[in-house]
This record gives sequence, C-alpha cells and structure tokens, in this order.
Amino acid sequence: MSNEYKLPFSDKPLVTCFHNMAFPLGVIEGNANNLDLDITPWVISKFLNPIFVETPEKITYDICLVDKWGIDEGILFYQFINMFKRIYDNLNFDIAEYLSKMIREGCYVIGTYNEKYIPGKADYQNGDFMHDYILYGVDEERKVFYSAGYLKDRKYQSYEISFSDFIKSIYNTPGDRIQFGFRTYNNEYQYCFNKERIVQELTDYLNSTTYHGLKENAFYGMEANRKLKEYFLSTVHKNGNSRLDLRYTRAYMEHKYFMNLCIEYLIDNNLVDATKINFKKAKELYQDAVRIHILGIKMEISKNYKIIDKIADLFDKIQEEESQMIRYVIEAMGDK
Repeated sequence: MSNEYKLPFSDKPLVTCFHNMAFPLGVIEGNANNLDLDITPWVISKFLNPIFVETPEKITYDICLVDKWGIDEGILFYQFINMFKRIYDNLNFDIAEYLSKMIREGCYVIGTYNEKYIPGKADYQNGDFMHDYILYGVDEERKVFYSAGYLKDRKYQSYEISFSDFIKSIYNTPGDRIQFGFRTYNNEYQYCFNKERIVQELTDYLNSTTYHGLKENAFYGMEANRKLKEYFLSTVHKNGNSRLDLRYTRAYMEHKYFMNLCIEYLIDNNLVDATKINFKKAKELYQDAVRIHILGIKMEISKNYKIIDKIADLFDKIQEEESQMIRYVIEAMGDK
C-alpha cells in the first residue's frame, strides 16, 4: 500500500472567493472530472444570486446559497464526530492516524483550526485566527496532510500540513471539544438541468429577493450589487481607504462568470433564441467584472483613489445591460 493517498480534488475550482464555497466545488469538480461528468447543468442553477449583508459589526458580500455541499441533493454524504479534547487524550486517540484512515475510506475531512499554527498562513506565529480547513490527502511516510486554501501570498492553492502542526492547530481552538466533519462523494449522482430552478434564481436576482428565505439585514440580487458599489464608494470617499475588500470584488467577478456560463449553456442547448439578443454581452459583462477586480488591486497598490470612479461606472454599466438581458432570458425560457 502506497504511503501517499489523495482523493479527487480540484485546487482551481470555479469559485475561490471563500473557503466555504471553494471546498465543496473542489470536491465536486474533482470527482466529476474523474468520472467524466459535466457539472455545468447543475452549477448554473446554484450560483446566480448574490447576497449583501450589512450590520453594525460587519459587511459581507457572497453568493446566496443553501446546501453548499449538496448534502440535501445527494451529491455528498455527511458524517461527523464531536468529542471533548480530554477524551481524545484519555483514550490515547491518535488523531492523525484516524484521519489518515478516514481519507483512505474516501472521506474528505473538514473542521476548524487555528491558523497561528499553520506554516504558510498569514497569521502563522502571529495572532490566533480560527478558520475552516479541508484535508483531501495524506502521506503517512512524510507525516503530512494535503489541504487547500489561501496562504499569506493571498492565493488559493494546495499545500501540506505536517501531522504535528495540524494537531497543535486543532487543540489550540476555543472550547473544550474538537469536531471533525467527513464528506463522502456519491459516485452515482447525475448532474441534471433544472429549468424551473434557473428561472426562479434569475427571477429572484432581477427582483432582488430569494426563495430560500429572507435574512435580516440582507439584500439580494441587483440590489445586493448596488449596495456593494455603495460600500466601495463609502470605503474610499468617506473613509479615505484605497484598499477594497478583494474577496468581494472576486465574489462579484465570479458571479458574472456563472451568469455568462448560464447564458452560454442556454444558447448551446437551444433553450433561448440567440438571434433576438446580443448574448456576447454576457461575456463582455463578465470581462467588465474582471476589470473591477483588477482595478481594485491596482487602486490598493497605487493609492490612486480616483480609480473608484471607474469601478463605480462599470458597476452601473453592468447593472443596466445585465437587467435587460436577464428579462429576455426569463421570458424566453417561459415560452419553452
């Protein structure tokens, strides 16, 4: 038996703005690619509606999702253990050995650790910072786990964690318990097109709502994007800060990627009439969103606050042109 074992996993998933979306897609894409399955019919109905949450404590911008791991849909299965730290010690429980065996059984390991103890992380040997993690492989001879996430260079990538560093990172977390979640991929799952869900998501996006259930202090769809633009303007004009939250510019860019992917799929499968509207516009709007992300990086480096006005103009352009396109798509799909 080889000392190294890796489960199928993509460290370049379609979404990387946040771990809690990159991890599930990394697992799903990795397995689907391994089985030569196309996840496009499924994924275009999941990532079409953004959410902006504004509270006195924090601002967040994200894709509005439920069932991120596809548990309810049957894409992955879920198990977990949750025990007191002292129980692990009293039982002489070899956590690294146990997790290694679980990985060999086809289980992806997820949980929370303290990045202060993880080399390569921005907070390594600095302050305590609790964050989610995933383990998708192991090398028992070298005593390392294979993981993925953002490192201090601000790039999402695969990296290794030694057994000893990992153990320190999970023991130095708040509370007296350690929980491990396990995700197992369902090889029988088929990714099907769901017309009703796509129409619902697009309609919700256009109407700035969600059928998943409204949250307090939350804005959805087109209104979420407008609030994001206002937040960026406020950051620069009111606070005099040239650093935008690049997680949010990336999330916005990735949302436009999925919108373009959705439009392309509908055209390629003759679900809408491409002759009645310029569907190249979807790709152009995605490129505009890429420009917003790049301009955000440029403004942070150059400290040129005037760049925010270009960013705001691009937001307005995308909003106006995208709304016209989506109205037609909804109408056209209703006729099919």
